[in-house]
Amino acid sequence: MQTTNIGLDNFSGKRLLILGGTMWRDEIRRIADRYGLILVVCGNNPNSSLVEIADEYYEIDNTDENKMYHFIMDKKIDGVYMGANDEVISHAISYVLKARLPCVYSEKTWNIINNKTEFKKVCAAYDLPTVNQYESTEAVDKFPVVVKPIDADGSKGFSVCHNKEELYSAIDKSLSFSPTGGYLIEDYVDNSGYIIFYTFIDGEPVFSGIADKYSVMLPNGTFLGKVWTWESGKKEEFLNTYDKRIRKMFSETGMKNGKLWMDVFDGEKGVFFNEGGYRYGGEMTMYPINYFYSVNQIERDMLFSLGCPSTDDSSLFDTINDNNKNSKKKYYCTYLILLQKGKIGNITGIDELLNNKSVLKVFFEKEVGDVCTDDLDLRIRGGYVHFVYEDKTELHEMIELINDTIQIVDVDGYDMIRRDDVTVMKKQLEGGLL
Repeated sequence: MQTTNIGLDNFSGKRLLILGGTMWRDEIRRIADRYGLILVVCGNNPNSSLVEIADEYYEIDNTDENKMYHFIMDKKIDGVYMGANDEVISHAISYVLKARLPCVYSEKTWNIINNKTEFKKVCAAYDLPTVNQYESTEAVDKFPVVVKPIDADGSKGFSVCHNKEELYSAIDKSLSFSPTGGYLIEDYVDNSGYIIFYTFIDGEPVFSGIADKYSVMLPNGTFLGKVWTWESGKKEEFLNTYDKRIRKMFSETGMKNGKLWMDVFDGEKGVFFNEGGYRYGGEMTMYPINYFYSVNQIERDMLFSLGCPSTDDSSLFDTINDNNKNSKKKYYCTYLILLQKGKIGNITGIDELLNNKSVLKVFFEKEVGDVCTDDLDLRIRGGYVHFVYEDKTELHEMIELINDTIQIVDVDGYDMIRRDDVTVMKKQLEGGLL
């Protein structure tokens, strides 16, 4: 990997507009301080925790392309850093390019990866297998099938259908979540498998990891990833079979900046490339990538946005407490705490958990007073715990520790953590891909 030694003074005083990154805002601030950047934050919520790291905050809709273009010009913005929100990124590409600022994405490459239909087409063109798709409801001749929007993230609008009546209802649901009004129908297949990651460095795709994914089914039929374990035992097999095809796809479709992940099913019916994301993974995948590959995707994106294609890749783990600094282990796990519906009354145990030498990071999406519902998976994500371990026994012990230590109760004192998911996870992990 080639990197460039960057003079810190070259960036001093540069004005970087931040569009997202709430969960890793402390890292954004740390990197900004290292280079002397001025952080400008805008949005519709002055109470957003992202405002805490801002040097300047402006209340403006960051999806309004015309207003944002003029805002960038008026405030003399030098670069725009985009987080992980698909909707914001899809709009930002337009006004960032119009302002002639460096942009990780082009509209073409963004659409190829983030539109599920286009993603399947390009995969097929490079001999990457995908799940069988139906072009119409009339063509569906067997069940179960899956219906999902072509362009929604976080499993929103996803349904498993067992008959035509459920199929028609699922289409209406999918359309309500699709920004462009599109959906697709596919055969239902086992969704166990893994996620693969690439980072583009100096225009070249660098393989950046493979994580086994373990999911639970929510009451509304949506599958949601709950545990991710790095690195997968499937790594060498995957690289030997698909890496060259993927690199050719990147090259010939013009992808040469940023970072990318692809969700791959691997079950009894075979391997299928399911979907991709031209952004960070929602479970803060930049941390295990930094842990194993020493690539700092946050820093790279921030500096690329200011016209610098390379970086020295600082560690994302310099700020963990002294007790954890020598905790390098063979495997890395990201564990999602899922919640039941209700209003959060109290959260305890985070500081105690961080004192464990194997726990590296704890990210919480929810705060006291937040209301969780069970109709959208994003509303029941409590937070993520990142930890390292040596073997499957320690993995199980750490999951037990998390669930014994973190306590989240509603305003009436009732437990809000979905405990049934823990039992389901244990069974999956026992027969897992490690």
